[in-house]
Amino acid sequence: MKAKYSDGMPLIPIKVRGLRGEVEIKEAYLDSGAAKTLVSEALVLKLGLKYRADYPAITGSGKDVFKLYEADVTFLGKTHHLYVVGRDLPEQARIRALIGRDVLDHYKVCLNGKSREITVEE
Repeated sequence: MKAKYSDGMPLIPIKVRGLRGEVEIKEAYLDSGAAKTLVSEALVLKLGLKYRADYPAITGSGKDVFKLYEADVTFLGKTHHLYVVGRDLPEQARIRALIGRDVLDHYKVCLNGKSREITVEE
């Protein structure tokens, strides 16, 4: 799959499914520096995602503890059952979710900054 960057960012849609349904997030950011996929706390509540554990992590802003929730995340037509981080992003951010290595490590991903293009292969 090849896609152009959107507004200078590597964005790809994903679907997140929980006990109360499924939502498509059209602007999910490919984040190779994130170990886990992240969705908003509002989406966690809307979809009825089950809390599973606290997740301590080191981030760019220091040490933090995140809440993990069980979800099915569909990326490029393939569904991954995993624990996602529930955390709100700043309102000013255009992106609505981060796609972390828990999903990306199942693929060969190339972010070509020069041509502003994403290539993803299984």
